Amino acid sequence: MVERESHQAEDLDAKSEQPPRGLAALRAWRLGKPRLGLLEPSAEPSPRTDVGVVSPRTPAPAKPQPRDAQRVRVYRAETPLKGRALQTIEQCGEFCESVVGTLWWLNRFPALGLEKIPHLRDGRGARQAFYREDPGHPTITLPRRYRTANVILHELAHWTMHSDHDLPNHGYTFTRVFMDLTAEFSGPAARELLAAAYSEHKVHIGAEAVLGPDGIYRYGNDERLRLGRNTLMTVHHLGSEEASSGVLIRSTKKHVALLLEDATEIVIPLPSIWRVSST
Repeated sequence: MVERESHQAEDLDAKSEQPPRGLAALRAWRLGKPRLGLLEPSAEPSPRTDVGVVSPRTPAPAKPQPRDAQRVRVYRAETPLKGRALQTIEQCGEFCESVVGTLWWLNRFPALGLEKIPHLRDGRGARQAFYREDPGHPTITLPRRYRTANVILHELAHWTMHSDHDLPNHGYTFTRVFMDLTAEFSGPAARELLAAAYSEHKVHIGAEAVLGPDGIYRYGNDERLRLGRNTLMTVHHLGSEEASSGVLIRSTKKHVALLLEDATEIVIPLPSIWRVSST
């Protein structure tokens, strides 16, 4: 499936089956009725891949994934940045392990350790490198011409977002993760080249990772708030032992406002928020 056809299908699905929003979402929540846009407990999310392909073996998610609007711009920006060449699949595997085995990685993606690292495929016959959620284990396909540090970090960035079906594949969060990976494992000079390329091609970059009270850095809070207007959200914030869940009705540079289950409004200062998730 080509990218344009995939986007058209998502747009048609979104028009024909829109999830309840705003007060409608709140009423559905309070009544305990199933809501469109939320996965049933038995449903399996579709695999995230670098090219937007959904495996026919896996049911599609109940809510369409946000459109991958800046995918082409990301590729145009990154393609000229070759990075360090790695000749063999074995060398690529050693590089992956040298990234995933660091404390830097553990402090950001503690659930993705060396025991879960994607299997590498040599990519014979493949036209490009890509990450895919294959049955039983994720894989990264690396044709010979794509065996570089930059490409591997790009695919590992996809792995970090394998369960983030509420975010685009190459959105603000992805570019922030990839930029941080580049700075940490390819050096500040490579990071500056990437930043300049993103700027030239008008690629948006997400906010820096937020350190939570549990010592874990988290990405994507800003993009979830940007995309989550009038939908049910759960917000973890300092000053409260319990998370606040409600309909996101307002988000500014200083605070966010949620409409709670009892129809009251709560305002949360933006600097105090350390984790945001879709309910």
